[in-house]
Amino acid sequence: MSKHSQSGYTLIEITIAMAISSMLAAMALMGFTALRSQAQFSNSVEQTTQTVLAKRQEALATVMLSGGGLTCVVPSDQCNISFGRILTFTPGSGVVTTESLVTLGNPAPPAAQAVTLAAASETSTYTLPWGVTYTGSSRGNRIIQVAFVRSAVDGTLQTAVSPDNGWAGRPTGSYQYGDFAPGGGSVQINVLDPTGRRAYLTVNPVNNSVTRTYQ
Repeated sequence: MSKHSQSGYTLIEITIAMAISSMLAAMALMGFTALRSQAQFSNSVEQTTQTVLAKRQEALATVMLSGGGLTCVVPSDQCNISFGRILTFTPGSGVVTTESLVTLGNPAPPAAQAVTLAAASETSTYTLPWGVTYTGSSRGNRIIQVAFVRSAVDGTLQTAVSPDNGWAGRPTGSYQYGDFAPGGGSVQINVLDPTGRRAYLTVNPVNNSVTRTYQ
């Protein structure tokens, strides 16, 4: 009589195979989660950068330099009007507030310059996606404000960052044209996601640029 041998998997082999499969699946899931989290953070930083750039572009679009006169109802009718946008970043918050800006100052702009106003006194908010928050800047853990203003004198774009005492809390009517004169060095606006990833936006008042860097 011939003997037939039967081969198969033992319970131990099956258990080991299942354990290895589960471990590989867990590693794959962890890798996918990490990649998704990184993609979300990158998306948030890119969207925020584009939002700031969009506000800069809005400031450029608020003044038209063309023929015509300009009359201002201020003492002696001598005024210098500028329009722009102020963005306010508050530490620990994921909400950025944008305020439309109208400023008055002296002396008067050229008589041949016409000024048109778009969306004066409008306030809007932008929420950083995916739970990202502003954590402070290269100037400290405090409110930071960035102003994009187009000069009513020559139409050039001016970028200004709030001084140490800030503009926060001041009513729009108390802003003066000279408050937003360009100057000083660049500022880094730091952002953080829930997993600890960091990046910062660099606003440069010298060349009006806004760039982002991942840490």
